[in-house]
Amino acid sequence: TGGATDGGTTGGTTGGGTTGGGTTGGGTTGGGTTGGATDGGTTGGTTGGGTTGGANPFILADAGGPYAVFAGEAFAFDGSGSILMNVDPALLQAEWLLNGTTLLATGLGTTQSPLQPALVTLDMPGQFQVLLRLTHLGLMSEDLAMITVLAREIPVPATILLLATGMVCLHAVRRRRRARRAPQP
Repeated sequence: TGGATDGGTTGGTTGGGTTGGGTTGGGTTGGGTTGGATDGGTTGGTTGGGTTGGANPFILADAGGPYAVFAGEAFAFDGSGSILMNVDPALLQAEWLLNGTTLLATGLGTTQSPLQPALVTLDMPGQFQVLLRLTHLGLMSEDLAMITVLAREIPVPATILLLATGMVCLHAVRRRRRARRAPQP
């Protein structure tokens, strides 16, 4: 519909020159408000930013956690607690970073939902910060969570037990050999 006060020419140059009086691509149809400033026109649309009726998109990342896992064991980061309002899921991207290094990125052309739990395996024991970074049409939100990666311990007594058992067997074999060699009375 038209522009500021004209009462509604459709698709003319009044009010921005593009269909709906707004812009397409990067913004919302309708100039960000319903039908223009004061013309009482029709509602915006979903063209050009994926938002509905000119509402502004809003994102707030929630990295979940704290997480605890054994080294070498697969586990899932879960960003499903994040808040997404007036967001086109096809344009949302989620990135998980561990100490500044990207572990995985989803969204923008992938078949996996950006906030769906994603399996990861970490091998190095310790405490780390994991960052969830959400981006959508120039907006960005980040959230930190702690992850503790625990070492799997190999029981030392089992190693000693195997060695001790082997020594006992070796001693028994030597004893039998000596007994065979000894003269019989």
